[in-house]
This record gives sequence, structure tokens and C-alpha cells, in this order.
Amino acid sequence: MDEMTWPIPLDTLSDGVIRLRRPCAADVDDVYATAVDPLSVNFTSVPGNYTREMAAEYLRNCEDSPDLAFWAIELAGDPGHYAGNISLRLTDAEVGSVSVSYATAPWARGRGIMPRALDLVADHALAHGTHRIELSTIADNVRSRSVAERCGFTFEGVKRQAAIHRGGYVDTAYYSLLATDRGR
Repeated sequence: MDEMTWPIPLDTLSDGVIRLRRPCAADVDDVYATAVDPLSVNFTSVPGNYTREMAAEYLRNCEDSPDLAFWAIELAGDPGHYAGNISLRLTDAEVGSVSVSYATAPWARGRGIMPRALDLVADHALAHGTHRIELSTIADNVRSRSVAERCGFTFEGVKRQAAIHRGGYVDTAYYSLLATDRGR
């Protein structure tokens, strides 16, 4: 067993098409626009009264959290323009387990950036001793589930009515990627 490095270094990661970098203050307007987009609202817990100031606070909290590694995503041909985010949250240091979450900006959807981002972050985490990467999403979130499946995550099942979302119970789908799934 490899020793897990935490916090995972927030290195700039790139595959030539996308680049993952530290978020910055200039991302606030795009973070806000992503959070209030109707498709995002359908599948996130962003409150209905979400403001630009709340987006700025969210970015500050992500940067300051010792249990979170958070990257902004940008297209290589459009440097500095926020296209989404992806983050890892430490869930169990002894096991070497993290959970991953992500969001794509409305203007960047349909370009295949999130599978690229997930592959980059998964490889980076595994290279730093992570053993298990977990992903959960509302079961009806077909796009998020598709990203996990395209990146080789194993579907572990659905927990019925395992979460409350927008005042009602929802089923939650669970996926994982183990270091051994990528030959580590």
C-alpha cells in the first residue's frame, strides 16, 4: 500500500485540450452563472437565493478548506476563462479514499471537458497514493453518471431515497475507481 499524500498538491494539470488550475477571483461571475443555471439547479444543492457574493464566499471556502482540493477548468484555447470545476474531498485518510465532484459551466457543456478533467484529477490523485475515488450523484443525473462511466468508474449501485433534494427524497447512484483499476 502506498502512503496517501494529503493535501494533494494543487498542481496545474493539462492534457493539451483543457487545463486545471487554482481558482481565482476572476472566476466569480462564471461560478455564479454556473450555479444558477437551471440544469445545475436541478442536480445541486445551491440555494434558490444564490448571489454573486455567495459565489465569492464559496471560492474562498474552497481555497481555505484542508479537506478539499479544488481546481477551476479552462479550455487550452481560452486561458483564464472558467469552464467548470472539479474537486476532491478527503473521506478517509487511512483507507486513502476521496470523493470527487464536478460542475461544467453552461457555455462549456457538450464539449467533453469533464471526462478529460476527471481523468486528469483521478490520475493525479492515484499518483499521490489515493486508493479509492468515490463519486455519488442524484440517480437521474444522466450526464454526471455518463462522465463517471466514460472514465472507467465502476457502478456500485443505487441507494433508494438516500438524499433529500429540493424538498423531496431522491435516489443516489454510487461509483468508484480504485488504484488497481488503473494498474497501480
